[in-house]
Formats: sequence, C-alpha cells, structure tokens
Amino acid sequence: MARDLAGTVVLTTPRHFLVKAARTNVSMGARIVDVRDRPVGQVADIIGPVASPYLVVRPGKKAKIRKLTSPEVFTP
Repeated sequence: MARDLAGTVVLTTPRHFLVKAARTNVSMGARIVDVRDRPVGQVADIIGPVASPYLVVRPGKKAKIRKLTSPEVFTP
C-alpha cells in the first residue's frame, strides 16, 4: 500500500496530537496512519505558517497515541 509521510509527532495530549508537517499538501479531514498502517486519527486543523505548518490530529476511538511505535505518521 502506497503512503506518504505526513510528518512527525511533536506533542500529544489526551484529546489531540500535534504533527510537524513534512509537506504542505495535507488537507483537513485527511486520515492519518502509523508506520504499520493502523489508523491513528484525522486532521482536525492546520496551524502555523503556510511554508511550515503543523497538523492538529484528533485521534480515532481505537487509536493508542501513547503507544505509537514511531513518531512518524503517514497519509494512506
């Protein structure tokens, strides 16, 4: 399955996590998966400068954010 690097997780909270975007073309509502292609959540907001944005990701109900095996997350 082809996937693109969305970015690197820089901060986690119980309700969201913040991802330093690796590219600028990730859109609102995009699904986010971990290195094993397991669903992590959806992009809820995009913040910061246009040239170097951050993604605010709302975790899915079954996602275990604290147990990510790698800080990198992807879009399927």
